[in-house]
Amino acid sequence: MVEKDYAGHHVKKRGRFVVLLIIGLFVMGGIWKAKIEWAKAYAVCRNEMVSVEGYGVWKYRKTGFELNLSAESYRPKSGLDFDFDNGTGYANCSVFRDSLGWHKNGEIIVLEGRCIGCSKGKFGVNP
Repeated sequence: MVEKDYAGHHVKKRGRFVVLLIIGLFVMGGIWKAKIEWAKAYAVCRNEMVSVEGYGVWKYRKTGFELNLSAESYRPKSGLDFDFDNGTGYANCSVFRDSLGWHKNGEIIVLEGRCIGCSKGKFGVNP
């Protein structure tokens, strides 16, 4: 009788382990999916930023989420915002996702500072 209880205890432990393993795999899969989607969204903005003029190389700074509830917004849809700067200016690129993938959301907003003696051009994006 003692052996039977002992065997049942191992089955319960194994069952808990399997449940925790399955939950862990789902969580890891969700995190990987989110990272892949972020990279796809960033690639859209990065490709757009390559053609934006500035006084230096545009560098990625941060990502934000924009929830568009107003019909009068300058962004047509809710999505992700990527902020870039080049030392003298600031640029914001927004993207949204639909069933076909990620797309640019409105125009790229550029606030450019002054740089005396600098030449303006297309210097690309880092990274």
